[in-house]
Amino acid sequence: MNDHKHNFPEEEWPFEEAINHVSYTNKFVAHENYPILLITHDEDGDWQFLCGTTNEQEDAVVACLGFLYERHPFIKEFANLPKGYLAWRDSEEEPWKIEEQEQEQEQEQESE
Repeated sequence: MNDHKHNFPEEEWPFEEAINHVSYTNKFVAHENYPILLITHDEDGDWQFLCGTTNEQEDAVVACLGFLYERHPFIKEFANLPKGYLAWRDSEEEPWKIEEQEQEQEQEQESE
């Protein structure tokens, strides 16, 4: 992503990835401040921050990790989430659960 400024000191950056690392979310998390209920750190290093309201393509937003950190600073708690893991909760009041993501191959075998 292009370089741009954020409203936090760079020395407070908690993630291994660059501040402008591409991340995926939806318009509700990015622009309407919906609570994040699912965080994934994919095997390829991508991050996803979702609210559970939509999986529609037209609602998808590509945002830099720094933008999401500004909007939802608590995500710093997950900066060390290993690749291939996800964190989820049923509601904002519920505790987070962390588990390994199912591999696509395992999912394909199960559906056969």
